[in-house]
Amino acid sequence: MSKMDKIKDLFGKVTNKYHLKIHSGCNVKVPPLWQIEKRYIQDYHLLFVRGGNGYYNLDGHEVKLKRGQVVFVGGGAYYEGKQDFSSPLMITPIRFGFYDNDNKEQLKAFSDSLCYTYKSINPDELEFLFLEIIRIYNLREDSFVNSNISSLLHTLLCRTLYEAEKAACHKPENALDKVHKWIRTHPLERDDINNLAKQAGISRKYFTTLFKRQYGISPKSYQVSQRMNYARYLLQESDMSIKEIATQLSYTDQYIFSKQFKSIIGHAPSKVRD
Repeated sequence: MSKMDKIKDLFGKVTNKYHLKIHSGCNVKVPPLWQIEKRYIQDYHLLFVRGGNGYYNLDGHEVKLKRGQVVFVGGGAYYEGKQDFSSPLMITPIRFGFYDNDNKEQLKAFSDSLCYTYKSINPDELEFLFLEIIRIYNLREDSFVNSNISSLLHTLLCRTLYEAEKAACHKPENALDKVHKWIRTHPLERDDINNLAKQAGISRKYFTTLFKRQYGISPKSYQVSQRMNYARYLLQESDMSIKEIATQLSYTDQYIFSKQFKSIIGHAPSKVRD
């Protein structure tokens, strides 16, 4: 079962099997020196960014915090955060738990990393829902208030999950697939990593990390491997000399080309035609 399927399954059991209870929630403009050290939580964390700028490290992924950003963290996921001092963050964080309807005990957090984040295209509507939940949470606690909170929070969770899945259609991994294909089909191009990262719409550092995690090879090494595969193709299917092939692949030194070819393919270029 995928991470998102596990979250769907958990959210789907609210009402019939579980109810939700808020542990803490507020609207806050964070102080200048605000910073969250790496932490794991035993409950669940839902965050909406109302304004300002900052960053979360969400389970190893850097997430920019700007208006409309939504973050859900639970289970074995961790997060840490900091803000841009020139533009203080305004956030609405909600900490909550899932409680068994029968024995009223809190459900233990999953050991799996459960988290998602995305930037909402309807920040005003989401902000209203977050603020309404906080308003009700601050009322006198009774069974009616608790029931309303559980219902509203469940609605909010389902909505953010739905929006997160829609946003996933444009996630960096999909953009990486396009860059990966572009490198494979353009072995003669020598785009630097900065240009490739721009194609993916993410920072150079995040691009390099994500590319290696997804394909098991760095983007630079993948470029070289595709270049050498194309060189092997030319050696097999054309009458071009090794020097001519090296030149076509933008190598000014045939020795460097041959050395790199051997390191990738496993033997010297001349062996291809033996």
